[in-house]
Amino acid sequence: MPRPHQAPLPAEVRAQVRLSLRDQAIIARARRKLLGLRLDFTQAVQALHEAVAESIPAGRIFLLGTTARGPIVGSLISGIGIVQGEEAVELLQVVRHHSPRRLGRLCP
Repeated sequence: MPRPHQAPLPAEVRAQVRLSLRDQAIIARARRKLLGLRLDFTQAVQALHEAVAESIPAGRIFLLGTTARGPIVGSLISGIGIVQGEEAVELLQVVRHHSPRRLGRLCP
């Protein structure tokens, strides 16, 4: 259960994939940084970058791949990343030799 100061992950994300505690904390931290903002992909990448840097010593985000809508940016280890979707910034899981799997929106 998330702590009161953490924004919980969307139910659709929790139902589709088992995220590590670290990925959950990073996504929650990025979501908190974006609260109240009119979200665009550049802001989402910046928030994700800051959340990773705050959570992991010398942590970085990477280009995981691309879609027709643009780059997928996130964790090389877990394959969890973000991409600009049709209507919102989406969470994806990138698995080698498979199409990226949509996990839901970064922010509800």
